[in-house]
Amino acid sequence: MAYRNGGGRTLDIDRGETRSHESPLVRSLAWRKVGNCWQLFAGKRRFGKVIPDSKHPGMWRAPLSGGRLSDMANLSWARNAVMEAAIREIEWRPDKLQIPPQIPNKALPFFGVHRPPLI
Repeated sequence: MAYRNGGGRTLDIDRGETRSHESPLVRSLAWRKVGNCWQLFAGKRRFGKVIPDSKHPGMWRAPLSGGRLSDMANLSWARNAVMEAAIREIEWRPDKLQIPPQIPNKALPFFGVHRPPLI
């Protein structure tokens, strides 16, 4: 499976070529055929799978939360969607969230300037 990185060079993911900034866990992602579906693993950890559509041969779906299924796609697109979701899950870091500072709950003067009352 080929992947075009931001620099324009095509990477062959099946041969183990990856982007240099990826974590080791992302680089260890691998697809395995399990029964009639494909599952994405990093070591023993399972990240997702794609299953064949029951009505349309050659089309695949990814199971979503709540028992729903994704839209139909060919195998390449369906696997890519699951792969991208797994990468987002791996790279998400709650300690890197930008939380704005809290404004103190005081009465602030209008536009930051205190003016005497008009007579």
